[in-house]
Parts: sequence; structure tokens; C-alpha cells
Amino acid sequence: EQLAKFIGELRRQQDERERRRHHDLCEAQRGEELAAANERLLNAQSVVATLYARIKLIARRRSELGRRWLLGLWNYSHRRELTKEISDLQAQWRAANAEAAEFTEERAQINAMPLPEFPGMSVEGRRFVNCAALAYAEFLIALLPNRGLAPLAKDAINVQVFDIKFGSREECARLMALTKAALVAVGAAPQNLSLLKELTDLLRARVAYRDSEDPVPNAESIPGPTTAALANATTAGSHDKSADGSGGKAGALNVLVDDYWNVSSVLLR
Repeated sequence: EQLAKFIGELRRQQDERERRRHHDLCEAQRGEELAAANERLLNAQSVVATLYARIKLIARRRSELGRRWLLGLWNYSHRRELTKEISDLQAQWRAANAEAAEFTEERAQINAMPLPEFPGMSVEGRRFVNCAALAYAEFLIALLPNRGLAPLAKDAINVQVFDIKFGSREECARLMALTKAALVAVGAAPQNLSLLKELTDLLRARVAYRDSEDPVPNAESIPGPTTAALANATTAGSHDKSADGSGGKAGALNVLVDDYWNVSSVLLR
């Protein structure tokens, strides 16, 4: 329950970070597209304004020629040239105006277009959460007052009650006392997150994956000694002799292979 709660919160935080990063990236991309569209629109509007000013200027010159007294052949020919130039400029102005309208519409479409949906947590993000889950599973083993309790707890879940043997009455009483202390230790697990981060970083640096899209590490790549190393950094009782008489073997437990604390149920696929 504690593992599921911790990883559920970590998953939520990672998802939120990636959603925010995705949103910011999409906003930045849209901002670049809008900037480019604005530049195209401003250039088109500048061309429209320039053409309009030239048309007005030439029309004024033609009008002045028409008001003169003597309309000689040269005057008539020049007015015809100006009329043709105005006609050509008006055609260019209409084309530039249409282009400016297209750019205005393009800018409006970019503004109205919804941002792309979040595609889901990245492979790297899922790998981070999964390594944290495996690290937390090992972390809980290290917190136990006797690491030999971990395989016994696993057997208590997976083995039929009548097939389990815990030894003599005295040994059972000892296990009950250790279990009581273990519940207290595990309940305080989140208080020492620096060790958990250290173990997560160690796992991330050493695990391997089947391919570039696989978020779950190969079980064989999970380093066995990490639990023992972490246990030595916790309370003195964490590395006592195993409750089941296995001595230091608990340090080499593979939490993924043996699915300690049902860790496979919280891994992201």
C-alpha cells in the first residue's frame, strides 16, 4: 500500500511536469508560427500601402496634365503612359491586398488552432518512475529491522498457510517482535528520501532495457548489492543476520524477479 501510494504520487508529479513542458513547448512553437505569420502580413501590408501611395501620386500627376491649356501630342501620349502605369499598379495592389487578406486569415487560424494533445508520459519519464518503484521496494527491505523478514513476508503471501513453517514457539515470538518493529520502520519510510534518491540514481545508471521503447528494466540488470549497501547506511539493525537464517543473502534479492511488495503492479508499461 505504501509503495503504491508513493509511486502513484510520483507518477502524478512526473505526468504533470511533462504535461507542463509539452504545453510550454507547443505555446512556444505557436508563438514562432505567429511571429512568422505577422512578419508576412506586415510585409504584405507594406507593399499594399506603397502601391496605393504610388497610384495616388501618379493619378495626381495625370490629373495635372489634363488641366493644362495646351494638350499637345506629347501631353496626350504621356497621359496614356500614366494611365497604363496606374492600371498595372492597381492590378499589383489588388494582388497584394488579396495576399494580405490570406495572411490575416492564416494568423487567425493559428490563433484559433487548439494546442496538440499531450501524447502521454515519455519513455524516459516512465523509466524514471519505474526505477523509483524498484528503488523504493529495495528501500523498504533495507528499512526492516531484519532484512530476512522480506522473503518471509513474500512467502506469507504466496505460500499456503499450512505449508509455512516459522520454527519453534520462541522463534515465532521473535519474528512477531521483529514484525512489529518492521511495521513502525516501514511506516516512517518517506522520512529518509535522500537515501531513496541515491538508490534511484544508482539504479538508473546501471539498469539496461531490451530496446529503446521499453520502460521496464531487464530484471538481470538490476544490481543485487544495492540493498545491502543502502542497509548499511540506515539503522544499525538493518543489516542483522537474516531472520530465516540466510545471513547476507537478503542483500542480493531481486525485487523485480521475485515481485517484492507486488512492485510489478505499479510499474508503468
